[in-house]
Amino acid sequence: MKSYVTFIVLILTINLWACKTSPRIFLSIPKYDTSIKTKKISLRQLIDDYKNLQGEYIETTGIYYSAFEESAIYEDKINSNSKRAFWVDFSNDFVIADSTWLKISEKRGVKVTIKGRIDTASQGHLSQYLATLANTYYFLEQ
Repeated sequence: MKSYVTFIVLILTINLWACKTSPRIFLSIPKYDTSIKTKKISLRQLIDDYKNLQGEYIETTGIYYSAFEESAIYEDKINSNSKRAFWVDFSNDFVIADSTWLKISEKRGVKVTIKGRIDTASQGHLSQYLATLANTYYFLEQ
């Protein structure tokens, strides 16, 4: 009987822990998402070809980090070299609650798909990045 009660307590603990995982974030500006044609490209290919894509809207998937003076997408969690990453600048048209922005600002090392415009004239904070994904209007946490 004692082992049965222990088993039930263990199952309940696991279920409560599983329920506390934070929900995934999805942001989109529908009028942009339906009207802008994007080029789907891997982050690795984007790193190689970004100069040829100036001004184009792209869709890519990578690892997003947000921190003080950081909003960037990287190829993977291990290689956090900003010279192989892109600054992420969200569209000013996002009208969302401060609590949602706070949730985004707490994201570190999460896989996301984003859509935005390549801006090679801007390299993000202190010009540390390859380029900027400007006017980012789509953010989907995987």
